Amino acid sequence: MKFDIKGNPNGPIVVCIHGLMGAPDDFRPFIEAWGKEFKLLIPELADIGTNVSGYGINVDGKERLIYEFSAPKIIEYLQQNYPGKKPFFAGISYGGKITIQIAETYPEFFGAGVVTDVGVGPLGKSSGLFKFVFEVVPKLNFNQPWKELRKDLKKQIPDPMLRILIQSHIHYDSKDAPSGTWKGHAYNFDSLLKNSRLENQWGQVDRIQAPIYIFKATEDSAIDENDYSEMQKYDCFKFITLEGANHFIQINNCDDFRDRTLALIEDFYEIQ
Repeated sequence: MKFDIKGNPNGPIVVCIHGLMGAPDDFRPFIEAWGKEFKLLIPELADIGTNVSGYGINVDGKERLIYEFSAPKIIEYLQQNYPGKKPFFAGISYGGKITIQIAETYPEFFGAGVVTDVGVGPLGKSSGLFKFVFEVVPKLNFNQPWKELRKDLKKQIPDPMLRILIQSHIHYDSKDAPSGTWKGHAYNFDSLLKNSRLENQWGQVDRIQAPIYIFKATEDSAIDENDYSEMQKYDCFKFITLEGANHFIQINNCDDFRDRTLALIEDFYEIQ
């Protein structure tokens, strides 16, 4: 697992964990604001071998999401390079699930965190994101030139902002390439989605000792009502609801996420 290091080299640490279809560049809009005072550590959850990636591991020929893979790799890096630190974590989407996993399994290394629109439970069928992730995305045909895929995207994803987001995560080797891939380097993203339901993390939630601030979307949210209701019973979860926002808050509500998260980081490190 590689780590990009941005911002103030002498500042307090903020660990920034990107989403499932993302890359370290997803934090580029926030580096200038957060990096003035803080040192940003951004792990790249990319391929590291033929059987294992930052997303998960191949089981019986099927790639599955396993938080237990990414979390210890991040903690191992912190122990080796920043022993004794309990940094602030910022997780986008699936990176938020990894953040929650770290808070549960390594509370002694977790200072506080903020995540975008993820819950402790699995992605429920009643959540707004479920239909998009498991019914729309797998229908996209990457075995066609970019111009044809763009037509396919427009047909399958009417929301222009959501469509732009998906387009930004697709890679073609050249303009005339006959097919594309996901920029995030999952071996078979469609298969990965079908084989995974974003595992239930409720089993260790009582171990969380530090606050986790959750930006919650009101449209196409990944947090269903049951999960939301249960999470509100725990003092460690602090919800920040953004009316009209969809799951991809870091894109559609970029300023809110940037500025409010900066305020939370400054408060955590007691910087005026």
